[in-house]
Amino acid sequence: MSHSPDKLARLVRAAQDLSRARSLKDVQDVVGIAARDLADADGATLILRDGDEGYYANGDATGTLRNGRGFAMETRVSSWSMTRGEPIVIEDVTSADGVPIDTYRPTCVRSMVMVPIRPDGPLGAIGLYWSQPTLASQPVVELAQALADSTAIALEHVQLLVQLEGRVAERTRALTDRMAQLEESERQRRQLVMEAMHAEERERTVLSEFIHDDALQYVLAARQELADAAKGDVGAIERARGHLDTVHRRLRSLVAELSPVILQSSSLGETIAAVVRTHTEGRGWKVTMHLDQTPSTVHRQFLIRVTRELLTNVAKHAKAGNVNVKLIQAGDDLELCVADDGVGFDPTHLAHALRAGHIGLASLQNRADALGGKVTIDSHAAGTKVTVRVPAGHAPAR
Repeated sequence: MSHSPDKLARLVRAAQDLSRARSLKDVQDVVGIAARDLADADGATLILRDGDEGYYANGDATGTLRNGRGFAMETRVSSWSMTRGEPIVIEDVTSADGVPIDTYRPTCVRSMVMVPIRPDGPLGAIGLYWSQPTLASQPVVELAQALADSTAIALEHVQLLVQLEGRVAERTRALTDRMAQLEESERQRRQLVMEAMHAEERERTVLSEFIHDDALQYVLAARQELADAAKGDVGAIERARGHLDTVHRRLRSLVAELSPVILQSSSLGETIAAVVRTHTEGRGWKVTMHLDQTPSTVHRQFLIRVTRELLTNVAKHAKAGNVNVKLIQAGDDLELCVADDGVGFDPTHLAHALRAGHIGLASLQNRADALGGKVTIDSHAAGTKVTVRVPAGHAPAR
Protein backbone atom coordinates (compact mmCIF):
# COMPACT_ATOMS: atom_id res chain seq x y z
CA MET A 1 0.00 0.00 0.00
CA SER A 2 1.23 3.49 -0.82
CA HIS A 3 1.58 6.44 1.55
CA SER A 4 -0.22 9.68 0.86
CA PRO A 5 2.00 12.66 -0.04
CA ASP A 6 0.57 14.65 2.88
CA LYS A 7 1.57 11.95 5.37
CA LEU A 8 5.04 11.65 3.90
CA ALA A 9 5.48 15.43 4.04
CA ARG A 10 4.35 15.38 7.70
CA LEU A 11 6.88 12.62 8.43
CA VAL A 12 9.67 14.61 6.78
CA ARG A 13 8.75 17.70 8.80
CA ALA A 14 8.75 15.69 12.02
CA ALA A 15 12.17 14.21 11.16
CA GLN A 16 13.49 17.72 10.53
CA ASP A 17 12.10 18.94 13.85
CA LEU A 18 13.66 15.98 15.65
CA SER A 19 17.04 16.68 14.03
CA ARG A 20 16.99 20.09 15.71
CA ALA A 21 16.07 18.75 19.15
CA ARG A 22 18.50 19.70 21.91
CA SER A 23 16.68 18.26 24.92
CA LEU A 24 14.28 15.49 25.89
CA LYS A 25 11.49 18.06 26.08
CA ASP A 26 12.17 19.05 22.46
CA VAL A 27 11.77 15.40 21.42
CA GLN A 28 8.60 15.02 23.48
CA ASP A 29 7.05 18.13 21.97
CA VAL A 30 7.53 16.76 18.44
CA VAL A 31 6.67 13.09 18.83
CA GLY A 32 3.25 13.19 20.48
CA ILE A 33 1.67 15.57 17.98
CA ALA A 34 3.46 14.15 14.91
CA ALA A 35 2.49 10.55 15.72
CA ARG A 36 -1.15 11.49 16.13
CA ASP A 37 -1.14 13.45 12.87
CA LEU A 38 0.50 10.62 10.89
CA ALA A 39 -2.00 7.98 12.05
CA ASP A 40 -5.13 10.14 12.36
CA ALA A 41 -5.28 8.69 15.85
CA ASP A 42 -7.25 9.91 18.83
CA GLY A 43 -4.08 9.90 20.93
CA ALA A 44 -0.35 9.29 20.86
CA THR A 45 2.31 9.04 23.52
CA LEU A 46 6.08 8.73 23.90
CA ILE A 47 7.10 5.95 26.27
CA LEU A 48 10.70 5.84 27.53
CA ARG A 49 12.48 2.93 29.14
CA ASP A 50 14.50 3.22 32.34
CA GLY A 51 15.94 -0.19 33.18
CA ASP A 52 13.07 -2.52 34.12
CA GLU A 53 10.59 0.34 34.27
CA GLY A 54 8.97 2.69 31.80
CA TYR A 55 7.15 5.98 31.99
CA TYR A 56 4.85 8.03 29.82
CA ALA A 57 7.08 10.95 28.86
CA ASN A 58 4.51 12.82 26.77
CA GLY A 59 1.13 12.40 25.16
CA ASP A 60 -1.39 14.10 22.90
CA ALA A 61 -4.96 12.84 23.02
CA THR A 62 -8.65 13.76 22.97
CA GLY A 63 -9.17 11.80 26.17
CA THR A 64 -7.28 10.66 29.26
CA LEU A 65 -3.73 9.30 28.95
CA ARG A 66 -1.05 8.82 31.61
CA ASN A 67 1.56 11.53 31.00
CA GLY A 68 4.43 11.49 33.47
CA ARG A 69 3.33 8.28 35.20
CA GLY A 70 5.69 5.35 35.61
CA PHE A 71 4.90 1.65 35.37
CA ALA A 72 6.47 -1.80 35.58
CA MET A 73 7.45 -2.99 32.09
CA GLU A 74 5.65 -6.32 32.29
CA THR A 75 2.26 -4.61 32.82
CA ARG A 76 2.12 -2.77 29.47
CA VAL A 77 1.75 -3.61 25.78
CA SER A 78 4.69 -1.27 25.14
CA SER A 79 6.94 -3.81 26.86
CA TRP A 80 5.88 -6.42 24.31
CA SER A 81 6.94 -4.16 21.46
CA MET A 82 10.26 -3.31 23.11
CA THR A 83 10.99 -6.92 24.07
CA ARG A 84 10.20 -8.30 20.61
CA GLY A 85 11.68 -5.30 18.76
CA GLU A 86 8.65 -5.13 16.45
CA PRO A 87 5.31 -3.29 16.15
CA ILE A 88 2.26 -4.53 18.09
CA VAL A 89 -1.19 -3.91 16.58
CA ILE A 90 -4.31 -4.43 18.75
CA GLU A 91 -7.74 -3.84 17.23
CA ASP A 92 -9.67 -4.06 20.52
CA VAL A 93 -8.02 -4.14 23.96
CA THR A 94 -11.18 -5.64 25.51
CA SER A 95 -10.92 -8.84 23.51
CA ALA A 96 -7.20 -9.24 22.73
CA ASP A 97 -5.39 -12.09 24.46
CA GLY A 98 -3.02 -11.14 27.26
CA VAL A 99 -3.87 -7.45 27.33
CA PRO A 100 -4.18 -6.18 30.95
CA ILE A 101 -7.62 -4.63 30.45
CA ASP A 102 -7.72 -3.11 33.95
CA THR A 103 -4.74 -0.97 32.93
CA TYR A 104 -6.59 0.63 30.04
CA ARG A 105 -10.16 0.73 31.39
CA PRO A 106 -9.70 4.20 33.08
CA THR A 107 -8.34 5.64 29.80
CA CYS A 108 -9.74 6.51 26.37
CA VAL A 109 -7.82 3.61 24.78
CA ARG A 110 -9.79 0.97 22.83
CA SER A 111 -7.36 0.16 19.99
CA MET A 112 -3.64 0.72 19.68
CA VAL A 113 -0.42 0.43 17.75
CA MET A 114 2.87 0.23 19.63
CA VAL A 115 6.19 0.59 17.75
CA PRO A 116 9.63 0.24 19.36
CA ILE A 117 12.17 3.06 19.41
CA ARG A 118 15.42 1.39 18.29
CA PRO A 119 14.44 -2.31 18.10
CA ASP A 120 18.00 -3.40 18.94
CA GLY A 121 18.43 -2.22 22.53
CA PRO A 122 15.13 -0.33 22.71
CA LEU A 123 15.00 3.13 24.26
CA GLY A 124 11.22 3.14 24.45
CA ALA A 125 8.16 3.04 22.25
CA ILE A 126 5.63 5.24 20.50
CA GLY A 127 2.00 4.40 21.15
CA LEU A 128 -0.98 5.28 18.92
CA TYR A 129 -4.48 5.05 20.39
CA TRP A 130 -8.06 5.08 19.16
CA SER A 131 -11.17 5.42 21.29
CA GLN A 132 -13.15 3.10 19.00
CA PRO A 133 -12.17 -0.36 17.75
CA THR A 134 -9.81 0.30 14.84
CA LEU A 135 -7.48 -1.97 12.91
CA ALA A 136 -4.48 0.16 11.93
CA SER A 137 -3.37 -0.23 8.33
CA GLN A 138 0.10 -1.28 7.29
CA PRO A 139 0.97 2.23 5.97
CA VAL A 140 0.05 3.68 9.39
CA VAL A 141 2.30 1.18 11.15
CA GLU A 142 5.14 1.90 8.72
CA LEU A 143 4.80 5.68 9.22
CA ALA A 144 4.80 5.20 12.98
CA GLN A 145 7.90 3.01 12.81
CA ALA A 146 9.68 5.56 10.59
CA LEU A 147 8.88 8.25 13.17
CA ALA A 148 10.20 5.95 15.92
CA ASP A 149 13.45 5.47 13.98
CA SER A 150 13.92 9.24 13.70
CA THR A 151 13.08 9.53 17.40
CA ALA A 152 15.81 7.01 18.27
CA ILE A 153 18.41 9.12 16.45
CA ALA A 154 17.14 12.27 18.19
CA LEU A 155 17.24 10.64 21.64
CA GLU A 156 20.78 9.37 21.08
CA HIS A 157 21.79 12.84 19.93
CA VAL A 158 20.21 14.42 23.00
CA GLN A 159 21.98 11.89 25.22
CA LEU A 160 25.32 12.80 23.66
CA LEU A 161 24.57 16.49 24.12
CA VAL A 162 23.70 15.93 27.78
CA GLN A 163 26.94 13.99 28.31
CA LEU A 164 28.91 16.67 26.49
CA GLU A 165 27.30 19.45 28.49
CA GLY A 166 28.04 17.51 31.67
CA ARG A 167 31.69 17.16 30.70
CA VAL A 168 31.87 20.83 29.75
CA ALA A 169 30.30 21.80 33.07
CA GLU A 170 32.71 19.52 34.94
CA ARG A 171 35.68 20.93 33.03
CA THR A 172 34.42 24.46 33.65
CA ARG A 173 34.15 23.76 37.38
CA ALA A 174 37.65 22.28 37.36
CA LEU A 175 39.04 25.30 35.50
CA THR A 176 37.21 27.66 37.84
CA ASP A 177 38.66 25.85 40.86
CA ARG A 178 42.11 25.91 39.27
CA MET A 179 41.83 29.62 38.54
CA ALA A 180 40.82 30.22 42.15
CA GLN A 181 43.84 28.21 43.31
CA LEU A 182 46.14 30.15 41.00
CA GLU A 183 44.69 33.44 42.21
CA GLU A 184 45.22 32.35 45.81
CA SER A 185 48.78 31.24 44.98
CA GLU A 186 49.44 34.58 43.33
CA ARG A 187 48.04 36.40 46.35
CA GLN A 188 50.30 34.36 48.64
CA ARG A 189 53.26 34.96 46.34
CA ARG A 190 52.68 38.72 46.51
CA GLN A 191 52.35 38.45 50.27
CA LEU A 192 55.62 36.55 50.51
CA VAL A 193 57.33 39.11 48.29
CA MET A 194 56.07 41.80 50.62
CA GLU A 195 57.31 39.74 53.54
CA ALA A 196 60.78 39.51 51.96
CA MET A 197 60.80 43.26 51.30
CA HIS A 198 59.99 43.97 54.94
CA ALA A 199 62.22 41.27 56.44
CA GLU A 200 65.29 43.50 56.83
CA GLU A 201 63.20 46.34 58.23
CA ARG A 202 61.56 43.98 60.71
CA GLU A 203 64.94 42.61 61.79
CA ARG A 204 66.17 46.14 62.38
CA THR A 205 63.02 46.90 64.37
CA VAL A 206 63.54 43.82 66.53
CA LEU A 207 67.18 44.75 67.11
CA SER A 208 66.26 48.35 67.88
CA GLU A 209 63.59 47.28 70.35
CA PHE A 210 66.01 44.92 72.05
CA ILE A 211 68.68 47.59 72.41
CA HIS A 212 66.24 50.27 73.53
CA ASP A 213 63.94 48.21 75.76
CA ASP A 214 66.52 45.85 77.17
CA ALA A 215 70.24 46.58 76.85
CA LEU A 216 69.94 50.36 77.09
CA GLN A 217 67.89 50.08 80.26
CA TYR A 218 70.74 48.19 81.97
CA VAL A 219 73.21 50.81 80.78
CA LEU A 220 71.02 53.62 82.15
CA ALA A 221 70.66 51.73 85.43
CA ALA A 222 74.43 51.36 85.65
CA ARG A 223 74.82 55.08 84.93
CA GLN A 224 72.45 55.91 87.78
CA GLU A 225 74.37 53.61 90.10
CA LEU A 226 77.63 55.39 89.22
CA ALA A 227 75.97 58.72 89.99
CA ASP A 228 74.89 57.33 93.35
CA ALA A 229 78.46 56.08 93.94
CA ALA A 230 79.75 59.60 93.33
CA LYS A 231 77.44 60.74 96.13
CA GLY A 232 78.97 58.26 98.52
CA ASP A 233 76.75 55.18 98.12
CA VAL A 234 79.26 52.41 98.85
CA GLY A 235 77.15 49.62 97.30
CA ALA A 236 76.41 51.47 94.06
CA ILE A 237 79.63 50.39 92.33
CA GLU A 238 78.84 46.71 92.81
CA ARG A 239 75.28 47.19 91.56
CA ALA A 240 76.57 49.06 88.50
CA ARG A 241 78.98 46.21 87.79
CA GLY A 242 76.07 43.76 87.96
CA HIS A 243 74.05 45.79 85.45
CA LEU A 244 77.02 46.04 83.08
CA ASP A 245 77.74 42.30 83.37
CA THR A 246 74.10 41.59 82.47
CA VAL A 247 74.08 43.86 79.43
CA HIS A 248 77.42 42.38 78.39
CA ARG A 249 75.98 38.86 78.43
CA ARG A 250 72.84 39.97 76.62
CA LEU A 251 74.75 41.74 73.86
CA ARG A 252 77.10 38.80 73.38
CA SER A 253 74.13 36.48 73.05
CA LEU A 254 72.57 38.81 70.51
CA VAL A 255 75.82 39.01 68.51
CA ALA A 256 76.12 35.22 68.61
CA GLU A 257 72.53 34.92 67.38
CA LEU A 258 73.10 37.30 64.48
CA SER A 259 76.56 36.07 63.52
CA PRO A 260 76.62 33.68 60.50
CA VAL A 261 79.80 32.06 61.81
CA ILE A 262 78.13 31.17 65.10
CA LEU A 263 75.01 29.94 63.34
CA GLN A 264 77.00 27.65 61.09
CA SER A 265 79.10 26.17 63.86
CA SER A 266 76.28 25.55 66.35
CA SER A 267 73.51 22.98 66.19
CA LEU A 268 69.98 24.19 65.60
CA GLY A 269 69.04 23.37 69.18
CA GLU A 270 72.02 25.34 70.56
CA THR A 271 71.23 28.33 68.37
CA ILE A 272 67.56 28.37 69.38
CA ALA A 273 68.61 28.08 73.03
CA ALA A 274 70.73 31.22 72.55
CA VAL A 275 67.77 32.99 70.93
CA VAL A 276 65.52 32.01 73.84
CA ARG A 277 68.05 33.26 76.43
CA THR A 278 68.48 36.55 74.59
CA HIS A 279 64.78 37.26 74.35
CA THR A 280 63.70 36.06 77.79
CA GLU A 281 66.44 37.14 80.19
CA GLY A 282 65.32 39.85 82.57
CA ARG A 283 61.62 39.63 81.61
CA GLY A 284 60.55 37.85 84.77
CA TRP A 285 59.31 34.79 82.92
CA LYS A 286 59.76 31.22 84.07
CA VAL A 287 61.26 29.67 80.96
CA THR A 288 61.44 25.96 80.19
CA MET A 289 63.09 24.50 77.11
CA HIS A 290 63.03 21.07 75.53
CA LEU A 291 65.37 21.29 72.56
CA ASP A 292 66.66 18.26 70.68
CA GLN A 293 70.30 18.95 69.88
CA THR A 294 70.57 16.60 66.90
CA PRO A 295 67.92 17.86 64.42
CA SER A 296 69.17 19.59 61.30
CA THR A 297 67.22 21.10 58.45
CA VAL A 298 67.59 23.28 55.38
CA HIS A 299 65.02 25.55 57.03
CA ARG A 300 67.08 26.36 60.15
CA GLN A 301 67.17 30.11 59.38
CA PHE A 302 63.39 30.10 59.12
CA LEU A 303 63.00 28.34 62.48
CA ILE A 304 65.49 30.71 64.15
CA ARG A 305 63.62 33.72 62.83
CA VAL A 306 60.27 32.22 63.87
CA THR A 307 61.57 31.68 67.41
CA ARG A 308 62.55 35.36 67.66
CA GLU A 309 59.22 36.52 66.25
CA LEU A 310 57.13 34.33 68.54
CA LEU A 311 59.05 35.35 71.66
CA THR A 312 58.79 39.01 70.62
CA ASN A 313 55.02 38.59 70.27
CA VAL A 314 54.85 37.04 73.74
CA ALA A 315 56.79 39.99 75.17
CA LYS A 316 54.58 42.55 73.41
CA HIS A 317 51.13 41.08 73.88
CA ALA A 318 50.86 38.03 76.12
CA LYS A 319 51.47 39.37 79.66
CA ALA A 320 52.74 35.86 80.41
CA GLY A 321 54.43 34.42 83.47
CA ASN A 322 55.53 31.11 81.97
CA VAL A 323 56.99 30.36 78.54
CA ASN A 324 57.83 26.96 77.10
CA VAL A 325 59.91 26.41 73.95
CA LYS A 326 60.16 22.96 72.38
CA LEU A 327 62.06 21.68 69.33
CA ILE A 328 61.69 18.02 68.39
CA GLN A 329 62.10 15.69 65.44
CA ALA A 330 58.67 14.44 64.34
CA GLY A 331 59.16 11.80 61.68
CA ASP A 332 60.48 13.54 58.58
CA ASP A 333 59.55 16.95 60.00
CA LEU A 334 60.85 19.32 62.62
CA GLU A 335 58.38 20.78 65.08
CA LEU A 336 58.94 24.05 66.93
CA CYS A 337 56.46 24.99 69.63
CA VAL A 338 56.31 28.21 71.66
CA ALA A 339 53.66 28.29 74.41
CA ASP A 340 52.77 30.85 77.05
CA ASP A 341 50.17 31.30 79.80
CA GLY A 342 49.28 34.85 78.82
CA VAL A 343 46.00 36.52 77.85
CA GLY A 344 45.64 34.88 74.44
CA PHE A 345 43.87 36.24 71.35
CA ASP A 346 41.36 35.26 68.66
CA PRO A 347 43.22 33.31 65.90
CA THR A 348 40.43 34.08 63.40
CA HIS A 349 41.64 37.68 63.31
CA LEU A 350 44.89 36.59 61.63
CA ALA A 351 43.36 36.17 58.17
CA HIS A 352 41.87 39.65 58.36
CA ALA A 353 45.19 41.07 59.54
CA LEU A 354 47.01 39.43 56.63
CA ARG A 355 44.51 40.76 54.09
CA ALA A 356 44.94 44.21 55.63
CA GLY A 357 48.68 44.00 54.93
CA HIS A 358 49.96 43.44 58.49
CA ILE A 359 53.16 41.38 58.38
CA GLY A 360 54.26 39.21 61.31
CA LEU A 361 52.43 36.33 62.95
CA ALA A 362 49.67 36.72 60.35
CA SER A 363 52.14 35.89 57.55
CA LEU A 364 53.75 32.97 59.38
CA GLN A 365 51.19 30.52 58.02
CA ASN A 366 51.90 31.58 54.43
CA ARG A 367 55.65 31.38 54.90
CA ALA A 368 55.38 27.88 56.38
CA ASP A 369 53.06 26.79 53.54
CA ALA A 370 55.65 27.97 51.01
CA LEU A 371 58.17 25.59 52.62
CA GLY A 372 55.73 22.68 52.63
CA GLY A 373 55.04 23.10 56.34
CA LYS A 374 52.11 23.92 58.57
CA VAL A 375 51.30 26.27 61.44
CA THR A 376 48.82 25.43 64.21
CA ILE A 377 47.64 28.19 66.54
CA ASP A 378 45.76 27.36 69.73
CA SER A 379 44.89 30.47 71.71
CA HIS A 380 42.38 31.13 74.46
CA ALA A 381 42.06 33.06 77.69
CA ALA A 382 44.58 30.77 79.44
CA GLY A 383 47.38 31.29 76.93
CA THR A 384 48.66 30.69 73.42
CA LYS A 385 50.44 27.78 71.80
CA VAL A 386 51.94 28.17 68.32
CA THR A 387 53.31 25.04 66.64
CA VAL A 388 55.36 25.31 63.45
CA ARG A 389 56.08 22.14 61.52
CA VAL A 390 58.40 22.06 58.47
CA PRO A 391 60.08 19.28 56.50
CA ALA A 392 63.54 18.48 57.82
CA GLY A 393 65.04 17.98 54.36
CA HIS A 394 68.80 17.68 54.21
CA ALA A 395 70.87 20.28 55.97
CA PRO A 396 73.87 21.60 54.01
CA ALA A 397 77.26 20.18 54.96
CA ARG A 398 79.20 22.33 57.38
